[in-house]
Order: sequence, then structure tokens, then C-alpha cells
Amino acid sequence: MNRILGILLVIIVALSIASVFTIAVEAKPKIVRRTVRFSGVVEKVGDKGLKVYVERINRSIPLFCGGKWVKDREVYNWSEIKDLFNDGMEIRVLATVVRANNRSVPVALVIKADNFTIYRARLVKLIRRRIYRWIRSHARKATFNATVSEIGDNYIIVTKGNITGLVVMKGKWVSENGTEVDWRDYISPNTDVTIRGFVVKLPRERKGAKYLVIPLGIKIGDTIIKRARR
Repeated sequence: MNRILGILLVIIVALSIASVFTIAVEAKPKIVRRTVRFSGVVEKVGDKGLKVYVERINRSIPLFCGGKWVKDREVYNWSEIKDLFNDGMEIRVLATVVRANNRSVPVALVIKADNFTIYRARLVKLIRRRIYRWIRSHARKATFNATVSEIGDNYIIVTKGNITGLVVMKGKWVSENGTEVDWRDYISPNTDVTIRGFVVKLPRERKGAKYLVIPLGIKIGDTIIKRARR
């Protein structure tokens, strides 16, 4: 998953998955669902999923993988992404086991290999929605001065006194006249900035920051850059 989604994914994912599927169970009481995690070895790659040998229980599990998946922010059908897997590959799986009519069907939600991870697109959408709701319910609008202490791929770390904030820079930015710009051309370590946007106190620190900042505009000296409207 990308770096920005990971900021809150770690914090919320466990609760999100549990509550999402609790809601589904309540809506369909004849269907029992539970989430499981396991490691295994791919025995067979098929059009609808994988056959995975799980040493811990000494048996093979048919894992349903049909549908849409997200890898590196791009959406793929299973038929497009299944070629990433091969026999003998070690994987870690988060799945929901759906039991109906005395039959259990493990449905993959997240599959992690050594060099990539794929996420079921519907799960990503549900978690993202929960993250946005959480931000809206906890955020407050603010304008403040700070100094840039670190620059990442899609974020910057800023400090003001002993307070540190993680500023999400993902997305398009424009100048005051509407021309698209690269924010990295204006911001560097030790730059003094004025940030206008939303501030959320994180449940726990991320990258040493206690606050998450969603900026709407940033002033660097006499220059102002703004987050482009979608």
C-alpha cells in the first residue's frame, strides 16, 4: 500500500476489518464470517484463486481470490495479477472465512509475498472510507508556522517548539495562478513554512510525529502553493 495510506492503515486496519465483517454478519445472520491470518506455500495458481499448503495445520487450503485487487495504487483483476504467483512461493494471508450451508470458503483479503503485497480493492475502499470519517470527526482547522525537519516521498515532517507534525503532501499542487507545480521545488529541510489545513492528533506517534496535518495551502517566504482541487 502506499506510504500515506500506511500512516493510518496500521492504526485502524484491525478495528476496520473486525467491524466491517461484523456488520456483514449482522446483515446476513445465516452466514458466519471470521477473519484469519496464516502463512503458507503456493501449490497451485488458478483462474479463481490459489491452493495454499499450510504447514501449521498440515493441509492444503483452496483460497478464493477472484475479483479486483490493488497493487502499488493500481487496480487489477485477479486474471491480470495472478501471474505474480508461482508454485513454491511463500506467502502470508489475511482472509475472511465465510461459512454457509455447512461449507467454509476462505476469501483472501490481503496477500503478502517477499517483494509485493496485494489488497482486495473493496477492503481498501472500506478502510479508506473509515480513515476519512475518522479524520473528519477528529480534525480541526488551523494555520501555523513551523520548520521542515524531514522530507519523504509523499510527506514532510515539521516542528514547532517541541511539537512535531507529519504533513501529507500526496496529490497535485498548484501555484497562486493555478499552474501545476512540484512542491519539492519549494520545500527543503530547515525551510520555514506557514501551513493552512486540518490537524489531527494521532492515537500514537508515526515517524516521531504526534499530529497528522492535511494541508490546503503552504506559504514559503513570499510564495504560496495550494493543494489542487479534484
